[in-house]
Amino acid sequence: MCELRPGSLIAVYWKLIALSLLVILVFAAIAGGITAALFAGTPSRGAVAILSGQLPMWSFALYAVAYLLLMITFWVLMRIYTLQRVWRRVLAACAVIDIADASDVAATGDIASAFGEGLADGLDFGL
Repeated sequence: MCELRPGSLIAVYWKLIALSLLVILVFAAIAGGITAALFAGTPSRGAVAILSGQLPMWSFALYAVAYLLLMITFWVLMRIYTLQRVWRRVLAACAVIDIADASDVAATGDIASAFGEGLADGLDFGL
């Protein structure tokens, strides 16, 4: 029996969207700060500095680190909100009825190995 309401899951996803937008704003501020610091120290401004190769190599490394931190942050948010909190609400809303009847369940059949198990075996093409 499960009494899960769609609204409880939608609230989790709205929180995820709001936090993702906040993370994007913070990343934009960091990238803007890096860009402002780079162009403040270059004699020629704008795209001319990029095309002429006047930007230091550490700037590209700094952008790469900031991008990796952004991706890790999104991954952590995804793990927290789409796995942990969604499943916490699903488990809180569902209950198993007559669990004692499941005590007689036993697995039967031959032990299968992973060798030779493929798509053709699963779809029964007769191969």
